[in-house]
Amino acid sequence: MRSGLGLTTRLGLAVVLVAIVGSVLAVVRVYSGGPASAVVPSPAISPAPVTSPGPALGAISPGPAGPTSSATPTTPPTASIALVPVVGFWSIDRTISSAQLAADLAGTSHRFRRILVAAPDLPLLAIDLDVRPSSGVVSATSAAILAAVEGTTDVLGIVRAEDVRPSVRALGVDGLSLFGDARLRSFSGWPLLIPGPAGPPSGGASWFDPATTWTLVAAARA
Repeated sequence: MRSGLGLTTRLGLAVVLVAIVGSVLAVVRVYSGGPASAVVPSPAISPAPVTSPGPALGAISPGPAGPTSSATPTTPPTASIALVPVVGFWSIDRTISSAQLAADLAGTSHRFRRILVAAPDLPLLAIDLDVRPSSGVVSATSAAILAAVEGTTDVLGIVRAEDVRPSVRALGVDGLSLFGDARLRSFSGWPLLIPGPAGPPSGGASWFDPATTWTLVAAARA
């Protein structure tokens, strides 16, 4: 009886042992990468596409560059200024040549005791006559020149045509005159022309226009 019980007990223990061994083998196969332990890989995660940043909200894109303008220096317009020799009203002189006038300015002629030229026209007059003025030639205002000439016969003044007054005598140059009945009606051909700024002169004066000039004639009764 006891021997049969012992046999049954041993068989039961053997069955349990076989079950345990089978479980251990199954676990070992799972961890050793066998067929029973095949792991299904998870799908790869693709990186999200990177988008380039768009223009900032409210940003204003610059338009096409327009043509650039460059300031071009321009030469101021010029006008011709007529210079006129003047002497005292009772002088017997009526005209003078350009050569004689150049000699007077150079100091090689002694026909006049004093020679005055309206400032600032002396340098341009010297260029026009191609002469170097002597130290005795004086630059002065037109008013001072007219005052120095009045009542004399040995003082020569050179002023702008618009500054000539009835108290002095305007001389012709090279047989041409800007005053009198036989005067020129324009500056064309006048020997004493210098460049000056365009527009009216300062002080509210106006440029001399020989076409509209009135000439006073004084006649003495014998």
